[in-house]
Amino acid sequence: MFIFSLKAQEVGPPKTIYQIQNAELKELYKEPFDRKREVIFKNKKYRIYNNYVSGGAGKCYNGGWKNWEFCPALDFNFHIGKKYFQVGGLLAGPNLGINNCLQIHACWGYRHERANYMLAAYGGLSYTGGYYLQTINDTARAFSFQTAGAYLALQYFYKIKFDYGIGVTAVLDVNTIQVLTGIRVELFFSGAYRGVKKHDYSKEEN
Repeated sequence: MFIFSLKAQEVGPPKTIYQIQNAELKELYKEPFDRKREVIFKNKKYRIYNNYVSGGAGKCYNGGWKNWEFCPALDFNFHIGKKYFQVGGLLAGPNLGINNCLQIHACWGYRHERANYMLAAYGGLSYTGGYYLQTINDTARAFSFQTAGAYLALQYFYKIKFDYGIGVTAVLDVNTIQVLTGIRVELFFSGAYRGVKKHDYSKEEN
């Protein structure tokens, strides 16, 4: 197992500690994939290849109802080798617990992780079921539907610690019935943490 230590070095004012650590992480990601590759950050061990859960809520514009709606969502973001994928779902409706749309999606994506922030972009297929509003003879009626579509999500997270943080996700879902587009405030939690670095006293000189 390869372990790389992220340590601050003596540098001039132009560079911050995060700039140094992020430059070291950038070099690690260029090396061949090793799922057990770790970094040591503030005396704690983290795997640089890790899965994470993201979830939150926000507002989205529902083209089927022509209105802004409450939109909670939850996603599982995972990797196979150096490739990242996302599976998850979202709801849309006028209020929490009152929904007119349920969507699930499966995506392929790109993840850019650094010591203090994370960016990710995912795109793929979606399947949506729910109701849309249509006016017939001056009367508004709700019609049920189920249809496939395309989904896009762009994530930005500020890291509170290396393995969790808070950020925003912008989403777009397009199908033959409606368009959903909006932004959510989300949290993320990853499985990167591997414990505290233990001191090896056997390597000390007597």
